[in-house]
Amino acid sequence: MLHLRNFKLFLPVVKKYLRFQSSGRTDYYDECAKKQNVVIEHLPEREMVRLKGDDVIEFLQGLVTNDITQFQKNPNINSMYAMFLNKSGRVLYDTILYRTKDPDKVLIECDKNISNELRRHLRLYRVRRKLQIDPSHDEYKVWAVYDPDVDENEPEKQINELFYSKHVIVSADPRLRNLGKRIVARSDNEFSDLAKMYARLGHVVVTHPTTDWNYRDRRYTFGIAEGIWEMPPGKCFPLESNCDFLNGIDFHKGCYLGQELTARVYHTGVVRKRHMPVRFTVPPADAERKDVTSPIGAKVGTIIGATSNRALGLIRVERALHSRDLQVDSGRCYVVKPKWWPEEDADRIYLPDISVPLQCIIRKVAAYQKPWHEFSSIGMPRDSSPEPQPSCSNRMKESDVCKDLLIENRSVEPLELLVENENDEIERLQLPNEVVSETKKPAEEDERVAKIDFRCYNCGMREMVHYFGKTPAFVRGLEFRESTYVLRDPFQPPPPYRKSKPEYFVAIGSHCCGCHKTVCKDNECSFFYVNTYCLPCARQQMPNFPLEIQQKLHKQ
Repeated sequence: MLHLRNFKLFLPVVKKYLRFQSSGRTDYYDECAKKQNVVIEHLPEREMVRLKGDDVIEFLQGLVTNDITQFQKNPNINSMYAMFLNKSGRVLYDTILYRTKDPDKVLIECDKNISNELRRHLRLYRVRRKLQIDPSHDEYKVWAVYDPDVDENEPEKQINELFYSKHVIVSADPRLRNLGKRIVARSDNEFSDLAKMYARLGHVVVTHPTTDWNYRDRRYTFGIAEGIWEMPPGKCFPLESNCDFLNGIDFHKGCYLGQELTARVYHTGVVRKRHMPVRFTVPPADAERKDVTSPIGAKVGTIIGATSNRALGLIRVERALHSRDLQVDSGRCYVVKPKWWPEEDADRIYLPDISVPLQCIIRKVAAYQKPWHEFSSIGMPRDSSPEPQPSCSNRMKESDVCKDLLIENRSVEPLELLVENENDEIERLQLPNEVVSETKKPAEEDERVAKIDFRCYNCGMREMVHYFGKTPAFVRGLEFRESTYVLRDPFQPPPPYRKSKPEYFVAIGSHCCGCHKTVCKDNECSFFYVNTYCLPCARQQMPNFPLEIQQKLHKQ
Protein backbone atom coordinates (compact mmCIF):
# COMPACT_ATOMS: atom_id res chain seq x y z
CA MET A 1 0.00 0.00 0.00
CA LEU A 2 2.87 2.34 0.78
CA HIS A 3 4.44 1.72 -2.61
CA LEU A 4 1.14 2.29 -4.38
CA ARG A 5 0.57 5.54 -2.46
CA ASN A 6 4.09 6.75 -3.35
CA PHE A 7 3.47 5.91 -6.99
CA LYS A 8 0.25 7.94 -7.03
CA LEU A 9 2.10 10.89 -5.55
CA PHE A 10 4.81 10.83 -8.28
CA LEU A 11 2.48 9.95 -11.16
CA PRO A 12 1.97 13.63 -12.30
CA VAL A 13 5.74 14.16 -12.29
CA VAL A 14 6.32 11.00 -14.32
CA LYS A 15 3.68 12.01 -16.89
CA LYS A 16 5.23 15.45 -17.24
CA TYR A 17 8.66 13.90 -17.67
CA LEU A 18 7.39 11.50 -20.34
CA ARG A 19 5.73 14.34 -22.24
CA PHE A 20 9.01 16.29 -22.13
CA GLN A 21 10.95 13.28 -23.39
CA SER A 22 8.56 12.64 -26.27
CA SER A 23 8.57 16.28 -27.36
CA GLY A 24 12.36 16.37 -27.10
CA ARG A 25 12.68 13.37 -29.39
CA THR A 26 10.33 14.94 -31.91
CA ASP A 27 12.37 18.15 -31.91
CA TYR A 28 15.52 16.11 -32.30
CA TYR A 29 14.25 14.30 -35.39
CA ASP A 30 12.94 17.58 -36.83
CA GLU A 31 16.34 19.17 -36.36
CA CYS A 32 18.02 16.21 -38.07
CA ALA A 33 15.67 16.61 -41.02
CA LYS A 34 16.52 20.33 -41.26
CA LYS A 35 20.28 19.76 -41.33
CA GLN A 36 22.02 20.78 -44.51
CA ASN A 37 24.06 18.24 -46.42
CA VAL A 38 27.46 19.69 -47.35
CA VAL A 39 30.22 18.13 -49.47
CA ILE A 40 33.83 19.23 -48.94
CA GLU A 41 36.11 18.31 -51.82
CA HIS A 42 39.81 18.99 -52.35
CA LEU A 43 40.71 20.32 -55.81
CA PRO A 44 44.23 19.03 -56.51
CA GLU A 45 44.20 20.38 -60.08
CA ARG A 46 44.06 23.98 -58.80
CA GLU A 47 47.12 25.88 -57.54
CA MET A 48 47.84 29.26 -55.97
CA VAL A 49 50.20 32.03 -57.14
CA ARG A 50 51.06 34.87 -54.76
CA LEU A 51 51.58 38.49 -55.89
CA LYS A 52 52.89 41.04 -53.43
CA GLY A 53 53.87 44.66 -53.94
CA ASP A 54 52.73 48.24 -53.74
CA ASP A 55 51.38 48.31 -57.32
CA VAL A 56 49.74 44.87 -57.39
CA ILE A 57 46.20 46.20 -57.98
CA GLU A 58 47.28 48.62 -60.70
CA PHE A 59 49.42 45.93 -62.31
CA LEU A 60 46.63 43.32 -62.51
CA GLN A 61 44.09 45.92 -63.64
CA GLY A 62 45.81 46.07 -67.04
CA LEU A 63 45.96 42.30 -67.48
CA VAL A 64 42.67 40.75 -66.30
CA THR A 65 39.13 41.07 -67.66
CA ASN A 66 37.50 42.06 -64.35
CA ASP A 67 37.77 45.27 -62.32
CA ILE A 68 40.14 44.32 -59.52
CA THR A 69 39.96 47.81 -58.02
CA GLN A 70 36.70 46.63 -56.42
CA PHE A 71 38.90 44.96 -53.79
CA GLN A 72 39.78 48.48 -52.61
CA LYS A 73 36.34 50.05 -53.09
CA ASN A 74 34.08 47.31 -51.70
CA PRO A 75 35.22 45.50 -48.52
CA ASN A 76 32.48 42.86 -48.99
CA ILE A 77 34.14 41.46 -52.13
CA ASN A 78 36.62 38.74 -51.15
CA SER A 79 37.05 36.91 -54.46
CA MET A 80 36.69 37.67 -58.14
CA TYR A 81 36.52 35.58 -61.32
CA ALA A 82 38.74 36.89 -64.11
CA MET A 83 40.59 35.74 -67.20
CA PHE A 84 43.98 36.57 -68.67
CA LEU A 85 43.80 37.15 -72.44
CA ASN A 86 46.39 37.43 -75.16
CA LYS A 87 46.59 40.39 -77.52
CA SER A 88 44.13 38.67 -79.90
CA GLY A 89 41.45 38.52 -77.21
CA ARG A 90 41.66 34.74 -76.67
CA VAL A 91 41.71 33.11 -73.25
CA LEU A 92 45.10 32.22 -71.80
CA TYR A 93 44.25 31.40 -68.17
CA ASP A 94 40.99 31.31 -66.19
CA THR A 95 41.60 32.39 -62.61
CA ILE A 96 39.95 33.34 -59.33
CA LEU A 97 41.54 36.27 -57.48
CA TYR A 98 41.42 36.41 -53.67
CA ARG A 99 41.85 39.43 -51.46
CA THR A 100 43.91 39.00 -48.30
CA LYS A 101 44.24 41.00 -45.11
CA ASP A 102 47.38 42.54 -46.58
CA PRO A 103 46.17 45.16 -49.13
CA ASP A 104 49.38 44.73 -51.15
CA LYS A 105 48.95 40.97 -51.50
CA VAL A 106 46.69 39.05 -53.90
CA LEU A 107 46.34 35.29 -54.33
CA ILE A 108 45.58 33.91 -57.81
CA GLU A 109 43.98 30.49 -58.20
CA CYS A 110 44.79 28.87 -61.55
CA ASP A 111 45.15 25.50 -63.21
CA LYS A 112 48.06 23.54 -61.81
CA ASN A 113 49.44 22.71 -65.25
CA ILE A 114 49.92 26.35 -66.29
CA SER A 115 51.15 27.82 -63.02
CA ASN A 116 54.67 28.30 -64.39
CA GLU A 117 53.36 29.88 -67.62
CA LEU A 118 51.18 32.28 -65.61
CA ARG A 119 54.12 33.42 -63.50
CA ARG A 120 56.22 33.89 -66.64
CA HIS A 121 53.38 35.90 -68.20
CA LEU A 122 53.21 38.15 -65.13
CA ARG A 123 56.98 38.69 -65.08
CA LEU A 124 56.93 39.65 -68.75
CA TYR A 125 54.62 42.62 -68.08
CA ARG A 126 56.03 43.56 -64.69
CA VAL A 127 58.45 46.05 -66.33
CA ARG A 128 59.87 48.25 -63.50
CA ARG A 129 57.29 47.49 -60.83
CA LYS A 130 58.59 46.05 -57.58
CA LEU A 131 56.43 42.95 -57.36
CA GLN A 132 57.08 39.52 -55.91
CA ILE A 133 55.59 36.72 -58.02
CA ASP A 134 55.96 33.42 -56.19
CA PRO A 135 54.34 29.96 -56.34
CA SER A 136 52.28 28.94 -53.29
CA HIS A 137 51.44 25.31 -54.02
CA ASP A 138 53.30 24.21 -50.88
CA GLU A 139 51.53 26.81 -48.75
CA TYR A 140 47.85 26.64 -49.74
CA LYS A 141 45.24 24.11 -50.80
CA VAL A 142 41.97 24.86 -52.61
CA TRP A 143 38.70 23.23 -51.50
CA ALA A 144 35.15 23.37 -52.84
CA VAL A 145 32.17 23.26 -50.46
CA TYR A 146 28.70 22.77 -51.94
CA ASP A 147 25.25 21.36 -51.27
CA PRO A 148 24.67 18.30 -53.52
CA ASP A 149 20.89 18.52 -53.05
CA VAL A 150 20.63 21.78 -55.03
CA ASP A 151 19.53 21.13 -58.61
CA GLU A 152 19.94 23.50 -61.54
CA ASN A 153 16.20 24.16 -61.51
CA GLU A 154 16.10 25.12 -57.83
CA PRO A 155 16.68 28.68 -56.63
CA GLU A 156 20.11 29.69 -55.43
CA LYS A 157 20.87 28.42 -51.96
CA GLN A 158 23.40 29.80 -49.54
CA ILE A 159 25.68 27.48 -47.59
CA ASN A 160 26.26 28.55 -43.99
CA GLU A 161 29.12 31.00 -43.60
CA LEU A 162 32.35 29.92 -41.95
CA PHE A 163 34.35 31.99 -39.56
CA TYR A 164 37.55 33.62 -40.79
CA SER A 165 40.98 32.95 -39.38
CA LYS A 166 44.58 33.69 -40.25
CA HIS A 167 44.99 30.39 -42.08
CA VAL A 168 41.64 30.07 -43.90
CA ILE A 169 40.01 32.21 -46.63
CA VAL A 170 36.34 31.42 -47.23
CA SER A 171 34.38 33.04 -50.04
CA ALA A 172 31.31 32.33 -52.11
CA ASP A 173 32.22 31.10 -55.58
CA PRO A 174 32.31 34.37 -57.58
CA ARG A 175 30.98 32.70 -60.72
CA LEU A 176 27.72 31.17 -59.52
CA ARG A 177 26.14 30.85 -56.07
CA ASN A 178 25.01 27.30 -56.75
CA LEU A 179 28.65 26.23 -56.94
CA GLY A 180 28.88 26.85 -53.19
CA LYS A 181 31.94 28.13 -51.38
CA ARG A 182 35.63 28.29 -52.15
CA ILE A 183 38.08 27.63 -49.30
CA VAL A 184 41.77 28.48 -49.46
CA ALA A 185 43.41 26.81 -46.47
CA ARG A 186 46.92 26.05 -45.35
CA SER A 187 48.42 22.92 -46.88
CA ASP A 188 48.53 21.17 -43.49
CA ASN A 189 44.72 21.36 -43.16
CA GLU A 190 42.98 18.12 -44.12
CA PHE A 191 39.36 17.10 -44.68
CA SER A 192 38.86 16.29 -41.01
CA ASP A 193 40.00 19.77 -39.96
CA LEU A 194 37.54 21.52 -42.27
CA ALA A 195 34.77 19.10 -41.24
CA LYS A 196 35.32 20.02 -37.59
CA MET A 197 35.10 23.71 -38.45
CA TYR A 198 31.76 23.16 -40.17
CA ALA A 199 30.54 20.93 -37.36
CA ARG A 200 30.80 23.89 -34.97
CA LEU A 201 28.11 25.67 -36.96
CA GLY A 202 25.46 23.03 -36.29
CA HIS A 203 22.67 22.02 -38.70
CA VAL A 204 25.35 20.76 -41.13
CA VAL A 205 26.19 17.19 -42.17
CA VAL A 206 29.60 16.96 -43.87
CA THR A 207 30.18 14.18 -46.41
CA HIS A 208 32.84 13.09 -48.91
CA PRO A 209 32.36 13.38 -52.68
CA THR A 210 31.50 10.20 -54.57
CA THR A 211 32.41 8.91 -58.00
CA ASP A 212 28.81 9.42 -59.15
CA TRP A 213 28.58 12.98 -57.80
CA ASN A 214 31.52 15.33 -57.37
CA TYR A 215 32.67 18.85 -58.17
CA ARG A 216 33.29 18.06 -61.83
CA ASP A 217 29.78 16.63 -62.26
CA ARG A 218 28.40 19.71 -60.56
CA ARG A 219 30.17 22.04 -62.96
CA TYR A 220 28.92 20.06 -65.94
CA THR A 221 25.37 20.21 -64.54
CA PHE A 222 25.47 24.01 -64.65
CA GLY A 223 27.57 24.21 -67.83
CA ILE A 224 30.72 25.83 -66.38
CA ALA A 225 34.18 25.16 -67.78
CA GLU A 226 37.40 25.29 -65.77
CA GLY A 227 41.05 24.63 -66.51
CA ILE A 228 43.17 24.28 -69.63
CA TRP A 229 41.67 20.96 -70.70
CA GLU A 230 38.26 22.57 -71.18
CA MET A 231 39.62 26.01 -72.18
CA PRO A 232 42.92 25.43 -74.06
CA PRO A 233 45.17 28.52 -73.91
CA GLY A 234 44.84 30.67 -77.00
CA LYS A 235 42.01 28.58 -78.50
CA CYS A 236 38.73 29.99 -77.14
CA PHE A 237 37.13 33.36 -76.48
CA PRO A 238 35.91 34.63 -73.09
CA LEU A 239 32.33 35.20 -74.28
CA GLU A 240 32.13 31.64 -75.61
CA SER A 241 33.19 30.49 -72.14
CA ASN A 242 30.27 32.44 -70.58
CA CYS A 243 32.70 34.75 -68.81
CA ASP A 244 30.23 37.64 -69.22
CA PHE A 245 27.46 35.55 -67.60
CA LEU A 246 29.76 34.42 -64.76
CA ASN A 247 30.64 37.93 -63.54
CA GLY A 248 34.10 37.65 -65.06
CA ILE A 249 34.18 40.72 -67.34
CA ASP A 250 33.73 44.39 -66.53
CA PHE A 251 32.93 46.28 -69.73
CA HIS A 252 33.39 49.68 -68.05
CA LYS A 253 36.81 49.30 -66.42
CA GLY A 254 38.91 50.58 -69.33
CA CYS A 255 41.74 49.08 -71.31
CA TYR A 256 43.42 45.76 -70.62
CA LEU A 257 45.25 43.19 -72.69
CA GLY A 258 42.80 41.71 -75.22
CA GLN A 259 40.01 44.19 -74.40
CA GLU A 260 39.41 45.54 -77.90
CA LEU A 261 38.04 42.38 -79.51
CA THR A 262 36.09 41.36 -76.41
CA ALA A 263 34.29 44.70 -76.17
CA ARG A 264 33.62 44.86 -79.91
CA VAL A 265 32.04 41.40 -80.00
CA TYR A 266 29.94 42.13 -76.91
CA HIS A 267 28.55 45.45 -78.16
CA THR A 268 28.26 44.87 -81.92
CA GLY A 269 28.65 41.16 -82.61
CA VAL A 270 26.78 37.93 -81.97
CA VAL A 271 28.05 35.04 -79.85
CA ARG A 272 26.86 31.96 -81.72
CA LYS A 273 28.70 29.32 -79.66
CA ARG A 274 28.78 28.97 -75.89
CA HIS A 275 29.60 26.38 -73.25
CA MET A 276 26.40 24.50 -72.43
CA PRO A 277 25.47 21.42 -70.37
CA VAL A 278 24.78 18.23 -72.32
CA ARG A 279 22.69 15.27 -71.10
CA PHE A 280 23.16 11.76 -72.45
CA THR A 281 20.13 9.57 -73.04
CA VAL A 282 22.34 6.84 -74.49
CA PRO A 283 25.91 7.47 -73.19
CA PRO A 284 28.65 6.78 -75.78
CA ALA A 285 31.78 4.81 -74.98
CA ASP A 286 34.07 7.85 -75.16
CA ALA A 287 32.53 11.27 -75.70
CA GLU A 288 35.39 13.70 -75.02
CA ARG A 289 36.53 15.71 -78.04
CA LYS A 290 33.75 14.17 -80.16
CA ASP A 291 31.44 16.19 -82.38
CA VAL A 292 27.77 16.73 -81.56
CA THR A 293 25.68 16.32 -84.70
CA SER A 294 22.04 16.80 -85.63
CA PRO A 295 19.89 13.98 -87.05
CA ILE A 296 20.78 15.12 -90.59
CA GLY A 297 24.52 15.07 -89.81
CA ALA A 298 25.17 18.81 -89.39
CA LYS A 299 27.75 19.69 -86.76
CA VAL A 300 26.21 21.40 -83.72
CA GLY A 301 29.20 21.52 -81.39
CA THR A 302 31.99 19.62 -79.66
CA ILE A 303 32.16 17.80 -76.33
CA ILE A 304 35.04 19.20 -74.26
CA GLY A 305 34.47 17.19 -71.08
CA ALA A 306 32.27 14.26 -70.06
CA THR A 307 31.41 11.98 -67.14
CA SER A 308 29.00 9.03 -66.99
CA ASN A 309 25.79 10.80 -68.04
CA ARG A 310 26.75 14.49 -68.06
CA ALA A 311 28.97 16.47 -70.38
CA LEU A 312 30.08 19.99 -71.23
CA GLY A 313 30.17 21.14 -74.82
CA LEU A 314 30.97 24.14 -76.97
CA ILE A 315 27.60 24.31 -78.70
CA ARG A 316 25.93 26.43 -81.37
CA VAL A 317 23.08 27.78 -79.29
CA GLU A 318 20.40 28.32 -81.95
CA ARG A 319 20.89 24.96 -83.66
CA ALA A 320 21.05 22.96 -80.44
CA LEU A 321 17.94 24.44 -78.81
CA HIS A 322 15.83 23.73 -81.91
CA SER A 323 16.81 20.07 -82.01
CA ARG A 324 16.09 17.71 -79.12
CA ASP A 325 17.60 14.59 -80.70
CA LEU A 326 21.36 15.03 -81.05
CA GLN A 327 24.06 12.43 -81.55
CA VAL A 328 27.57 11.98 -80.18
CA ASP A 329 29.46 9.16 -81.85
CA SER A 330 27.31 6.11 -81.04
CA GLY A 331 25.28 7.80 -78.27
CA ARG A 332 22.37 10.21 -78.09
CA CYS A 333 22.05 13.42 -76.13
CA TYR A 334 20.24 16.72 -75.83
CA VAL A 335 21.34 20.22 -74.81
CA VAL A 336 19.87 22.15 -71.87
CA LYS A 337 19.80 25.94 -71.64
CA PRO A 338 20.98 26.77 -68.09
CA LYS A 339 18.44 28.43 -65.83
CA TRP A 340 21.05 30.85 -64.52
CA TRP A 341 21.65 32.43 -67.94
CA PRO A 342 20.32 36.00 -68.06
CA GLU A 343 17.30 36.78 -70.20
CA GLU A 344 18.17 37.70 -73.77
CA ASP A 345 18.13 41.38 -74.55
CA ALA A 346 15.22 42.04 -76.89
CA ASP A 347 17.09 44.89 -78.55
CA ARG A 348 19.91 42.68 -79.79
CA ILE A 349 19.44 40.72 -83.03
CA TYR A 350 20.55 37.08 -83.06
CA LEU A 351 20.60 36.25 -86.77
CA PRO A 352 20.34 32.57 -87.74
CA ASP A 353 23.32 30.64 -89.01
CA ILE A 354 21.75 30.30 -92.48
CA SER A 355 22.69 33.36 -94.49
CA VAL A 356 19.73 35.32 -95.93
CA PRO A 357 20.25 37.53 -98.99
CA LEU A 358 20.11 41.19 -98.10
CA GLN A 359 17.65 41.90 -100.92
CA CYS A 360 15.15 39.54 -99.25
CA ILE A 361 15.51 41.46 -96.00
CA ILE A 362 14.81 44.71 -97.84
CA ARG A 363 11.65 43.34 -99.39
CA LYS A 364 10.42 41.92 -96.08
CA VAL A 365 11.07 45.15 -94.20
CA ALA A 366 9.30 47.23 -96.81
CA ALA A 367 6.40 44.82 -97.05
CA TYR A 368 5.74 45.11 -93.32
CA GLN A 369 5.19 48.84 -93.59
CA LYS A 370 1.67 48.15 -94.95
CA PRO A 371 -0.46 44.98 -95.06
CA TRP A 372 0.10 42.72 -98.04
CA HIS A 373 -3.37 43.32 -99.55
CA GLU A 374 -2.77 47.08 -99.81
CA PHE A 375 -0.08 46.63 -102.45
CA SER A 376 -0.56 45.80 -106.08
CA SER A 377 1.53 43.29 -107.96
CA ILE A 378 4.13 45.90 -108.87
CA GLY A 379 4.46 47.20 -105.31
CA MET A 380 2.44 50.46 -105.58
CA PRO A 381 -0.52 51.31 -103.27
CA ARG A 382 -3.95 50.59 -104.67
CA ASP A 383 -5.25 54.02 -103.70
CA SER A 384 -4.28 56.75 -106.18
CA SER A 385 -4.03 59.37 -103.42
CA PRO A 386 -0.56 60.91 -103.08
CA GLU A 387 0.56 58.73 -100.21
CA PRO A 388 4.29 58.48 -99.67
CA GLN A 389 5.72 55.33 -101.17
CA PRO A 390 6.98 52.72 -98.73
CA SER A 391 10.63 53.43 -98.09
CA CYS A 392 13.14 50.76 -97.25
CA SER A 393 14.97 53.21 -95.02
CA ASN A 394 12.05 53.22 -92.54
CA ARG A 395 12.91 50.13 -90.59
CA MET A 396 10.51 48.03 -88.65
CA LYS A 397 11.35 46.72 -85.19
CA GLU A 398 14.46 44.56 -85.27
CA SER A 399 12.85 41.87 -83.14
CA ASP A 400 10.06 41.44 -85.77
CA VAL A 401 12.63 41.12 -88.55
CA CYS A 402 14.56 38.51 -86.57
CA LYS A 403 11.34 36.66 -85.67
CA ASP A 404 10.34 36.48 -89.31
CA LEU A 405 13.78 35.36 -90.43
CA LEU A 406 13.83 32.48 -87.95
CA ILE A 407 10.62 30.91 -89.38
CA GLU A 408 11.67 27.84 -91.32
CA ASN A 409 10.42 26.91 -94.80
CA ARG A 410 8.69 30.25 -95.37
CA SER A 411 8.96 31.44 -98.93
CA VAL A 412 9.32 35.08 -99.91
CA GLU A 413 6.65 36.19 -102.36
CA PRO A 414 7.95 37.90 -105.50
CA LEU A 415 7.19 41.41 -104.27
CA GLU A 416 9.30 44.12 -105.84
CA LEU A 417 9.63 47.69 -104.67
CA LEU A 418 10.24 50.85 -106.61
CA VAL A 419 13.55 52.12 -105.29
CA GLU A 420 15.34 54.95 -106.99
CA ASN A 421 18.80 53.76 -106.03
CA GLU A 422 18.89 50.18 -104.83
CA ASN A 423 22.58 50.24 -103.91
CA ASP A 424 22.01 53.14 -101.51
CA GLU A 425 19.12 51.32 -99.88
CA ILE A 426 21.17 48.15 -99.48
CA GLU A 427 24.05 50.07 -97.91
CA ARG A 428 21.62 51.89 -95.61
CA LEU A 429 20.18 48.62 -94.24
CA GLN A 430 23.46 46.81 -93.79
CA LEU A 431 24.69 45.99 -90.30
CA PRO A 432 27.98 47.62 -89.28
CA ASN A 433 30.00 44.45 -89.83
CA GLU A 434 28.49 43.94 -93.31
CA VAL A 435 29.37 47.30 -94.81
CA VAL A 436 31.37 46.75 -97.96
CA SER A 437 34.54 48.77 -97.70
CA GLU A 438 35.85 50.52 -100.75
CA THR A 439 39.04 49.29 -102.32
CA LYS A 440 41.85 51.07 -100.60
CA LYS A 441 45.38 51.55 -101.70
CA PRO A 442 47.90 49.45 -99.84
CA ALA A 443 48.94 51.41 -96.77
CA GLU A 444 52.49 52.45 -96.27
CA GLU A 445 54.60 50.56 -93.78
CA ASP A 446 53.95 51.78 -90.27
CA GLU A 447 56.85 51.68 -87.86
CA ARG A 448 54.40 51.38 -84.96
CA VAL A 449 53.42 47.84 -86.02
CA ALA A 450 55.47 45.01 -84.49
CA LYS A 451 56.99 42.89 -87.28
CA ILE A 452 60.00 41.16 -85.72
CA ASP A 453 59.34 37.64 -84.43
CA PHE A 454 61.07 36.81 -81.12
CA ARG A 455 61.14 33.31 -79.65
CA CYS A 456 63.05 32.10 -76.59
CA TYR A 457 64.72 28.75 -77.21
CA ASN A 458 64.48 27.77 -73.53
CA CYS A 459 60.87 28.49 -72.49
CA GLY A 460 59.34 28.80 -75.97
CA MET A 461 57.88 32.26 -75.27
CA ARG A 462 57.01 33.96 -78.56
CA GLU A 463 56.23 37.63 -79.15
CA MET A 464 56.22 40.14 -82.00
CA VAL A 465 58.53 43.08 -81.19
CA HIS A 466 59.18 46.45 -82.79
CA TYR A 467 62.97 46.67 -82.85
CA PHE A 468 66.16 44.64 -82.70
CA GLY A 469 69.42 46.45 -82.13
CA LYS A 470 71.22 48.78 -79.74
CA THR A 471 69.59 52.19 -80.33
CA PRO A 472 65.80 52.06 -80.82
CA ALA A 473 64.47 55.21 -82.46
CA PHE A 474 61.48 55.51 -80.12
CA VAL A 475 63.70 55.61 -76.98
CA ARG A 476 65.80 58.75 -76.60
CA GLY A 477 69.17 58.93 -74.97
CA LEU A 478 69.57 55.17 -74.45
CA GLU A 479 71.94 52.71 -76.03
CA PHE A 480 72.07 49.02 -75.09
CA ARG A 481 75.36 47.21 -74.57
CA GLU A 482 74.24 44.49 -76.95
CA SER A 483 71.62 43.96 -79.62
CA THR A 484 68.27 43.62 -77.85
CA TYR A 485 64.71 42.79 -78.83
CA VAL A 486 62.62 45.80 -77.77
CA LEU A 487 58.81 46.05 -77.51
CA ARG A 488 56.85 49.26 -77.13
CA ASP A 489 54.90 49.53 -73.89
CA PRO A 490 51.70 47.49 -74.55
CA PHE A 491 49.71 49.49 -71.97
CA GLN A 492 50.22 52.86 -73.68
CA PRO A 493 48.07 54.09 -76.61
CA PRO A 494 49.67 54.04 -80.07
CA PRO A 495 52.19 56.87 -80.31
CA PRO A 496 51.68 59.70 -82.83
CA TYR A 497 53.82 59.95 -85.93
CA ARG A 498 55.40 63.11 -84.58
CA LYS A 499 56.96 62.05 -81.31
CA SER A 500 56.81 64.77 -78.68
CA LYS A 501 58.31 62.75 -75.84
CA PRO A 502 60.15 59.44 -75.38
CA GLU A 503 58.12 56.26 -74.99
CA TYR A 504 58.23 53.49 -72.45
CA PHE A 505 59.53 50.17 -73.65
CA VAL A 506 60.08 46.55 -72.65
CA ALA A 507 63.36 44.75 -73.33
CA ILE A 508 62.20 41.22 -74.18
CA GLY A 509 65.48 39.37 -74.75
CA SER A 510 68.85 39.11 -76.49
CA HIS A 511 71.23 36.58 -77.99
CA CYS A 512 73.51 34.57 -75.69
CA CYS A 513 77.06 35.81 -76.15
CA GLY A 514 78.31 32.22 -75.81
CA CYS A 515 76.11 30.01 -77.99
CA HIS A 516 74.23 32.87 -79.76
CA LYS A 517 70.84 31.37 -78.99
CA THR A 518 67.85 33.68 -78.46
CA VAL A 519 66.82 33.90 -74.80
CA CYS A 520 64.32 36.05 -72.92
CA LYS A 521 65.11 38.18 -69.87
CA ASP A 522 63.39 35.84 -67.42
CA ASN A 523 65.59 34.63 -64.54
CA GLU A 524 64.83 31.02 -65.46
CA CYS A 525 66.17 31.47 -68.99
CA SER A 526 69.10 33.93 -68.91
CA PHE A 527 71.70 35.67 -66.74
CA PHE A 528 73.19 39.11 -67.35
CA TYR A 529 76.70 40.21 -66.46
CA VAL A 530 78.23 42.68 -68.96
CA ASN A 531 76.45 40.59 -71.63
CA THR A 532 73.54 38.17 -71.72
CA TYR A 533 74.19 34.46 -71.16
CA CYS A 534 71.87 31.50 -71.29
CA LEU A 535 72.04 29.58 -68.00
CA PRO A 536 74.23 26.70 -69.32
CA CYS A 537 76.78 29.16 -70.75
CA ALA A 538 76.66 31.26 -67.58
CA ARG A 539 77.55 28.24 -65.44
CA GLN A 540 80.46 27.45 -67.75
CA GLN A 541 81.76 31.01 -67.43
CA MET A 542 81.12 31.17 -63.67
CA PRO A 543 84.82 30.76 -62.64
CA ASN A 544 85.64 33.90 -64.63
CA PHE A 545 83.01 36.01 -62.81
CA PRO A 546 83.67 37.99 -59.61
CA LEU A 547 82.70 36.35 -56.34
CA GLU A 548 79.60 38.50 -55.85
CA ILE A 549 78.36 37.63 -59.33
CA GLN A 550 78.98 33.94 -58.68
CA GLN A 551 76.87 34.10 -55.51
CA LYS A 552 74.09 35.87 -57.41
CA LEU A 553 74.17 33.17 -60.09
CA HIS A 554 74.02 30.45 -57.42
CA LYS A 555 70.85 32.01 -55.96
CA GLN A 556 69.26 32.22 -59.39
